[in-house]
Order: sequence, then structure tokens, then C-alpha cells
Amino acid sequence: MADRWRVGLAASLVGALSCGGGGTTPSEGRAPARLADTRAAPSAEGVIRLAADAPLVAGEAGRLRATWREPRPLAEPFTWWSSDTSVVDVDGFGRLFPRRAGTAELVVRAEGERQAVTVDVAPAPADAFRVRFSFATPPLAGERIAYERAAARLQRVVQRAEPASLLFAGPTGQFCGGLPTDQPVQGVLVRVARWVSAAPGVVGEGMPCVMDARGRALGGVVRIRDGWRDSTLAHGSAFDTLLVEAVALHEMGHVLGLAGVPGWTSDRGAPPYARWLLPATRDEPWRWTGPAALAVAGGAAAIPLAGDPSHWATGPLALDDLMRPMLDPLAGLSAISVGVLRDRGYDVDPARAERRLDIRLPGVAPALIDVHGRPAAVSAR
Repeated sequence: MADRWRVGLAASLVGALSCGGGGTTPSEGRAPARLADTRAAPSAEGVIRLAADAPLVAGEAGRLRATWREPRPLAEPFTWWSSDTSVVDVDGFGRLFPRRAGTAELVVRAEGERQAVTVDVAPAPADAFRVRFSFATPPLAGERIAYERAAARLQRVVQRAEPASLLFAGPTGQFCGGLPTDQPVQGVLVRVARWVSAAPGVVGEGMPCVMDARGRALGGVVRIRDGWRDSTLAHGSAFDTLLVEAVALHEMGHVLGLAGVPGWTSDRGAPPYARWLLPATRDEPWRWTGPAALAVAGGAAAIPLAGDPSHWATGPLALDDLMRPMLDPLAGLSAISVGVLRDRGYDVDPARAERRLDIRLPGVAPALIDVHGRPAAVSAR
């Protein structure tokens, strides 16, 4: 489903937000983390207190949080560094992206202070769900990092996958050239292409191309408006990379069937979840009624979708979800979206649903981008 972004707003948003990023080096990951002090004990006399999400596993995103032991309301942003980015990368906001099993030292600095911690990254389990990319053209360094980070966030939510063969193509198969169809897949293959013919105001789209017998995506395509990635990443800040990451994760969500993208009917019949996607009527919008999603919907009888069934309707149920038509770069895959993934047959951990990123950028109001190309709206929360 096409995601329509106001190109002018996206460019101005990048310019506005790029001033707030801290120092950054590349990152990726899932694994249990052992914290060991190297120079100053994080739990003792250190001026900066460090706490990491645990465990850290290769391929799954995590978080290292830094706070001042004594409050400093006007303190400068923390900057981050990893001694070995092939083991674990850390972005300008302290988010960890383990890439492989191993050990690395992570360092945070601010206002002349320094705190260090050692983390161990465990190997990914043999049955881990994995997102693999195939780029139609050579990616920029920042673009590859953004897609790796988006994949690490998705791989933290979707836990396991059994090898499956690509069984049948959907109606968008003509856009899916380059996807291998002769090997088992343990996760999903994503073809990333530049979109030369995108309509004015449209930045990207994502769609499933091939599915297994249960209707789960095994391959799909993400197309991004030609030139958008270059202008967005030109500033080189941590937030610019985060913006591309948010677009990538949003479009990968579409590849997996979020928010309510219909499954296809083949000679094997409709997928099991088809009965939970209710079409729009004269009085009701498209709705999702799968049991896992409704279990976290606060008693709602159905979860409303936008005008097409590929985004959540704007409203309180999916307020901080990345799959709304008003895309918020700080939003994530909320409990609603994780529930839908479970309804659609993916092995997910509901406890790993994402919350809105608690990133603070002085003087910058969080902005919402209308992905359908209507007049832009800015919202400060």
C-alpha cells in the first residue's frame, strides 16, 4: 500500500530535527547482556548512571539508558561510542543493535564526564526470525544502517520462524523481481528498490509479494521515492537516520501485513485470518477483529482502520503506533500491531511491543507526517 509523504515537510522536518542528534556510530540486535564495569562502577560512584535492557541477543534491538546521578535539567545530550560495532552498535540515543555474539565496551560522554560498561552479546537461536535485504541499487551507508536497525526492531518482536518455501505470488508480483524463489526462507526477504515514477508527494510503499500456505509473508518489496533518501541523509545526524529507519520499519510492517492488509486467496483458499478483516460498510470503516489484537484493545469490539485497510485509523487505540497514516518517527510497533502479527500467524512476544521512544530534542516539537499527502500537521506532545 502506498505511503504518501509530503516531501517538502519531510525535508523541513529533517532540517529541524537534525540539530538535536548526539554523536553516533553504527548498530544492530537480540541477546542476554552482562554488565561489567570497566573504569567506573555504573552502580556506585559514577556521575552518570547506566542501565541496559537485558538480555542482548544478536539481531535484536536493545537499549542502554544513561541518567545523571544528580539532576541536571539543562545538561547537554549524551554521546555514545562502541569499541566494536561488528559486535554491537549504538546510535545517538543509546539504542543498542547487537550484530553478532561477542563482547564490546560501550561508552557514554557528556559535559566532560565519561562512563563505560562492558556488554556480552549472545548468539541468536537457530530458529530466530530474520529479515534479509536485497538492494536493487547500492545503498548509502546511512541507509543500510537504518534498514538494519529497523530489522533489529522487528526481529525483537517476532521471535521464531520455521523454514518455509515460497509458495505463491500475490497480485503485486510484477513489482517483486529479484526475490529468490528457489530456497527455503526463515523469516522474510525484502527487496528494496528506488521508485523513479512515484507520484508527487509519495515517498514510499511496501507490499508482500510471496506468502506461505498460512498466509504469512515470506517475501516483499519496499520502494522508496528516488532522491528522498539522499536528501534526508544529507544532514548526517542521528535523527536523520532515525527518520529513514521509521519509514523502513513502517513499510516492512506492510510487507508482513500491517495494519490490516488483506491476504490473498489462492488455490489453497483464503488464509485463516481473512475472517477477522471486516470490510467497510455504509456506517463502519474497515475493522480488524482478531482475538490477539482485541485482547490489548481495552474492551473494543473492533479496531478501526483508515480509508484503506493498510493503516490504523487516527484515534486512541493506536496513538503511538508506527502504522498510522500520520506517521510519527518516534512511534513504534505497539501492542495493537504486535497482536495483529500474532493473529496473522507470526510467533511474537507481546511483552516486546514497542513504546514511543523517549527521545528529547531541545526546542523541537515532535511532528506527525501525513502519509497520504494531505496538508501536513504538526503536534507537540
